[in-house]
Amino acid sequence: MQVGVVGINHKSSSLALRERLARAFQKEFQSASNLILLSTCNRTELFFCAPSLAGKQIEILAKLRSQISGSFEHALYSYFGQDCFHHLGKVISGIDSAILGESDI
Repeated sequence: MQVGVVGINHKSSSLALRERLARAFQKEFQSASNLILLSTCNRTELFFCAPSLAGKQIEILAKLRSQISGSFEHALYSYFGQDCFHHLGKVISGIDSAILGESDI
């Protein structure tokens, strides 16, 4: 099993798009098992594990497309394996926050 993340944050999109995607993520994935949904005012990220990370990413994007009309893929980012853990470390340390060093995620 490998670990990956698909997300959106203040650096990659407008507030309006982040809000639309946050609602779609919550509707589709809030009660799913084997997934962790991290959602704040500045980011929404879905952490997942799967034997095929690319396959799971395609499945996640398909579910989001069923909830949102229009283009949004350009604003999403994905990290897999070691890059996912590196990204998570930046998030929890506040390096990837709107305010550098912010402790609330």
